[in-house]
Amino acid sequence: MVALAVIASACSARPQLAIGNECELATQCAAPLVCRLGHCRDECRLNRDCRVGLVCLRDDRGLGACELPEQDRCALSSDCVAPLVCLMGHCSEACMNDVDCPAGARCVTDTSGGTGCRDAFMMRCEYNSDCGNVLICAPDGVCREQCHTNRDCRDGLVCDTTMSPTVCVIGGADAGMDAGTPDDTGVGPIDMGTIADAGMDTGVDAPLSIDAGTDAAMTDSGVTTGPAPVPLLVAGSDHTCATRAADGQLRCWGANTVGQLGDGTGMGRRVATLVTGTLVNVTMLAAGTQHSCAYSTSMGLYCWGDGTAGQIGDGLMSARANPTHVMGTLAPSWISAGHAHTCAVVGGLVRCWGSNTSGQIGDGSTMTRPMPTTTMALAAAAVEVVARADTTCARLVDGRVQCWGDGSYGQLGVDFPVAPMYSATPLVVAGVSSAEEIVLGADFACARRVDGSVLCWGSDGLRQLGDGPTNTTRVTPGPTSAMPPAVELAAALGHVCARTTTGDVYCWGDNFGGQGGRDGFVTPTLAVPTLVAGVSGATELIAGDNHTCARVAAGIVCWGDNPAGQLGDGTISPHFAPGPVMWL
Repeated sequence: MVALAVIASACSARPQLAIGNECELATQCAAPLVCRLGHCRDECRLNRDCRVGLVCLRDDRGLGACELPEQDRCALSSDCVAPLVCLMGHCSEACMNDVDCPAGARCVTDTSGGTGCRDAFMMRCEYNSDCGNVLICAPDGVCREQCHTNRDCRDGLVCDTTMSPTVCVIGGADAGMDAGTPDDTGVGPIDMGTIADAGMDTGVDAPLSIDAGTDAAMTDSGVTTGPAPVPLLVAGSDHTCATRAADGQLRCWGANTVGQLGDGTGMGRRVATLVTGTLVNVTMLAAGTQHSCAYSTSMGLYCWGDGTAGQIGDGLMSARANPTHVMGTLAPSWISAGHAHTCAVVGGLVRCWGSNTSGQIGDGSTMTRPMPTTTMALAAAAVEVVARADTTCARLVDGRVQCWGDGSYGQLGVDFPVAPMYSATPLVVAGVSSAEEIVLGADFACARRVDGSVLCWGSDGLRQLGDGPTNTTRVTPGPTSAMPPAVELAAALGHVCARTTTGDVYCWGDNFGGQGGRDGFVTPTLAVPTLVAGVSGATELIAGDNHTCARVAAGIVCWGDNPAGQLGDGTISPHFAPGPVMWL
């Protein structure tokens, strides 16, 4: 009897492993988890059974289990459990077309030519055929799941009955991905605790509501906007790059001291000049202070220009005058570049490389990273990342914003009482919800909400917060002065511009070089959003340090300072009136 009791006791004490832990038997995993593909996982039949951004994987018996946010990453197929293969940096199911994938996934191709199943939810689309099985192209141009009630949607989503057909969208105070069960693998609830010596909580559990006064700046509270377009017009400190709508060719112009124009020389260009390297099928661009990046669906991610801090991402620390392939098989959904670092959203994770002196890589250290490095876990999947100066921010799938890096002026949304005034781990910005876009300046940040209102925080030394002549630096996001609902933002060194639902452009902040669209000698700063004369029907907007550009029906127009030819009009003369870019 004693022996039986000991055996029974031993059985009852068997480990209850959490999600992500290695396992051999289902009985080792805490219910309702199952042991599949070598780890305790959530069971699934379709992608919609998993958290947003994760794929339902199938083992060699055809049984499904959800991808793990962190652990199903790979460099080689040998890193994956059979029958999975390494594609696009993920352990994925191999496929020939969409029908080989679980419902809700797309069969996509990586830069090596391999194909694998990835979650299609929240992809931009024009037709239902652009989306995965069981997903449709919703009226807002996004691949979404159809629904009748909230119960038809996965965690963090609600059924939006205002759309026709009704689809699952982000919503509710508890929006976002369920963080799962805590464990020692790093997969689970994000609870960074307190940043050492700073006394700043990460704020992951911060409420999603904001001060009721935030909506006061809105002129039409019924407006619902969507995410900004994936950038195909970008600007660095004093150079600009864009694809041309007529032929899709990638061209750059302006300063070229370290090869940031990508034409194989160090010569500045006053007109749009073709980037070398035969980059084709470019779908996304980024520009840092003195480097540029482009993603090609057929060739992968390339960067060029200043690489002395590793921001090119090829493992070296030197400048490149020609496009250079970033290490790894990255297939990003968003890219951005700061002063000397670069970031990308890959499968809902943020990966950064380059300078890390202020923790802008977000991996908990201040070590330079010349190759893509995954940031510490975010509170939910990322859908957008923005880098500027030595700061980085990510917009999450649930509409919240997390920032890390330099916080000297409150641009992280927290007040650091003592030095060092930075965070090497992501912090949730309290007071921002329903964000559709984020932008960063040198020492401030702004977010555009789904209703078109704009919140800004950080330094206001150049009136870049847009709330009037108060010049009050703040860590709490607050609304700009009244302006029409915005559908896109652009920010740079000390100014911000917004594209409205009608295609007009409003700017505020630093205007000394005319980058705000007014005579800088008469009005060196713009304290409130001010209409830029001469721009109508704008479809894309970008800001450099002291210049601004917009894509319009006739092409691209730019205005502001022009010492390096960054306005692309063939001169080095500044002008505050928008003028056309010349194309070679």
